[in-house]
Amino acid sequence: MRFAAIDFETANSCRSSICAAGVAIFEDGNLLDKKTWLITPSPNQFDDFNISLHGISPEDVVGKPSFPTVWQSIEKFIAGCSLVIAHNAQFDMNCLRNAMNAHSSPYPIINYACTRVLAQKVIPGLHSYGLVPVVNHLLGNDFTFNHHDPESDAICAGNIFIELIKRSKKDPLTIWSEYGIQVGKFTEYDYVPCGLKRNIHPKYIQEINENADTENAFYGRTVAFTGALQSMKRSDAFKAVNECGGIIDKGVTHNTNYLVVGNYTHAQLKEALMSSKLSKAYSLIQE
Repeated sequence: MRFAAIDFETANSCRSSICAAGVAIFEDGNLLDKKTWLITPSPNQFDDFNISLHGISPEDVVGKPSFPTVWQSIEKFIAGCSLVIAHNAQFDMNCLRNAMNAHSSPYPIINYACTRVLAQKVIPGLHSYGLVPVVNHLLGNDFTFNHHDPESDAICAGNIFIELIKRSKKDPLTIWSEYGIQVGKFTEYDYVPCGLKRNIHPKYIQEINENADTENAFYGRTVAFTGALQSMKRSDAFKAVNECGGIIDKGVTHNTNYLVVGNYTHAQLKEALMSSKLSKAYSLIQE
């Protein structure tokens, strides 16, 4: 299996402010290639805290290209890789998404997964699943790396994945599904997050219909319902969403993408008369 491990560093607290990217290419358990890019961040402002982590300063990125331009080079570099992985991929993929949004650029078309989520399943019981404790646990204290150097962190993520495969004795192509982990996916203007598939009441559909059109707006999205539906039974609505590749959940959480609101009058939309789901949705939107 050929895969790419990736890591981003940011100039400030904005997820769009990628100032460096590191990528490592692995095949059949071996490191094949590695590369680092310096990037003009958006917004182009460096916080002292971020500089203290990675050591990259404003002077280092003078004249460097923007992220979408750099991503064109990264795409060529990772060509032929069946998967992109990162440790704490939620952070890195949010950075990718926000950096592309900042420049009104389409998303790359990639499948990605998180070694932090996988480590929680393969080696349970660690006090923390950050990069350093997982490296120390899996690769030993003698494994040296420069934390927050993006190339070094990408190499670490790749080695973590390889070691997790060895310890689990699973196939690298199926290890994610065997541990109940949904592989993330980017399409040109949307994405499906990577994460654990939750086990809840059978009537709530948690599996993505792999036969669905990946370009459908509901594909890979989590949908909840509140209120009575006029045109169909709720069970039929569940099936319709699943046919589109959507995931049905019983409540509204940070993972909810759509809340379908049934037969509500304007009076009922007042805060005191809202359903708990609708009230929770408004609360989350305000956060």
